[in-house]
Amino acid sequence: MKIISGQGVDTIQVSRMELAAGRSGDRFLRRVFTPAELSRGGDFNFLATRFAAKEAFFKALGTGVAGGARWHDLELPPGEGKAPAPVVTGRSLEILAGRRVLVSVSSSGTTAVAVVVITPAVEDGVCQ
Repeated sequence: MKIISGQGVDTIQVSRMELAAGRSGDRFLRRVFTPAELSRGGDFNFLATRFAAKEAFFKALGTGVAGGARWHDLELPPGEGKAPAPVVTGRSLEILAGRRVLVSVSSSGTTAVAVVVITPAVEDGVCQ
């Protein structure tokens, strides 16, 4: 039985988020982030962790952005000091086929990192 069916990791410099937002303004931000993710305003540390998580998610799915997954398919809304609770929608939900997505993010203030692991669905403590 496979315990991990997909994994991905990504890092990004927080300054790259600021630069991208400065070049194209809200157009870039709206294309990549959901309204819930944008609710923190110009918190580029927060946005960089979400961007890294989305990139890591595409790697874990094995699709990349061009493979049918969309930026808004993975949403990591702000949590109150807890690990982000991923919300998967769209084509990515179909590709997941019932598997679970686990996400961990961190930021040093200059660099953001995210790790995504996809596991089989768990029901009553048993992997399906």
